[in-house]
Amino acid sequence: MRTRRGGRGAVGRVGLVGRVGRAGLVGRAGLVGLVLVGLLAATLFAQATYESTVAELQSPDHRTRLRAVRALKESAFPEAAVPVAALLADPYDDVQYEAIWTELNISLVEKVGPAERSGILVRRRDVIEAEPIFTAGPTALAGDATPPPVLAALLRATTDDNPRVGVEALYAFGALAGPLAGAARMDLRRTARPTLVALLGSTDPVLRSGAVRVIGRAYGRFGTEPPVDTLVGDALVAVLNDREPVIARQAMEALGQMRYDRAVQALTDLVSYYGGRESGTAALGGLAAIAHPSSAPVLLAALDTRDDTRKRVAIEGLARLGDPAAHAAIAAALARERGAALQLAGHFAAALLAGADLDPLVNALAGTRTRAQAHAYLVEVAAATPARLAPATRHADPGVREEVADILGESRNPDALQTLAPLTGDADPDVAAAAVRASRRLRVDA
Repeated sequence: MRTRRGGRGAVGRVGLVGRVGRAGLVGRAGLVGLVLVGLLAATLFAQATYESTVAELQSPDHRTRLRAVRALKESAFPEAAVPVAALLADPYDDVQYEAIWTELNISLVEKVGPAERSGILVRRRDVIEAEPIFTAGPTALAGDATPPPVLAALLRATTDDNPRVGVEALYAFGALAGPLAGAARMDLRRTARPTLVALLGSTDPVLRSGAVRVIGRAYGRFGTEPPVDTLVGDALVAVLNDREPVIARQAMEALGQMRYDRAVQALTDLVSYYGGRESGTAALGGLAAIAHPSSAPVLLAALDTRDDTRKRVAIEGLARLGDPAAHAAIAAALARERGAALQLAGHFAAALLAGADLDPLVNALAGTRTRAQAHAYLVEVAAATPARLAPATRHADPGVREEVADILGESRNPDALQTLAPLTGDADPDVAAAAVRASRRLRVDA
């Protein structure tokens, strides 16, 4: 916490100088020496406390291990990540949960600490859950690479005897593995494939759902990444027949994230079968994300619907197909539409098909209702050509500049580092901090 000028901390320092001066014991150099000795002592004490706490992780006593891992969760020292990973296989569920939450807290931008008391009220700040962090996406994380032993231990914990521990470990794995890029991302995909594919066949619907979502994140294709392994892709296609409609729709979305061409026929059949129902719209969304040329007729037909969601999805898919001839059809479909989401999709299509500037998408980042949609569109643009976002790094609104930094960090395109560089020295400290985190994400595979 910062000490305000003239506040209690400043008064204390002045008083100390005055007393030392009047006593004539030491001069300014002596005072500096005392301060340095005090800081060194505090550092050594903290180091000794940390080392003793880490040693307690190996205690045969359950309560001692639990107390130690909770202390490390609250301190969130990055050095604790690997030692704590051993407790992910602990025989006690409560120790396992705390270990999972410690690994997450170490990586969070906003650390979660112990409860705070304010008068008679106690504000709890020690609640961490993996699924909401996974859902929040990479911007919830500081951007540093999670050590491979931690990811490997989390992956093993997904098959724990307690399915609830397995679910928590699964979403923690997905959250911490998601930001990886380049060679590290490819290596992790190969390592995780047997475990994640096996989880798709779990009898527990919560585990199956988590596996689908984590696969979509971990195997989602960006830029020029190679096609997804068919063993993973085909296993996810099989989930389109899951007895839980929600899980089947999650599989449609995940296949879109993976841009899995071999799913196109199955998704096309589902669009035809379900029509305008929720599952039909989800299947159309999968086709729009894959953007295979054979889907053009299906997407063009969906432009004529009165359903705003289906129309928006169709516009997005046609934009990704990259055929400039579709721009006229999209413009005609939007001629009488005033909905913000549809108009934003039109601007996305104009940017991809007609080279229109990104100002409407960038300005939408300042809006509450349109921010998430605009963010997702701009990540796609940045993944292909991050330099197009250079003007946005000079936007007058610091909140928009901060969002642009996050977008560039999510692009997984190393060329985005050049576009991002000016923001690391931004006058607004929140913007600069976001840019530094984004830079770390882009270098996470180094």
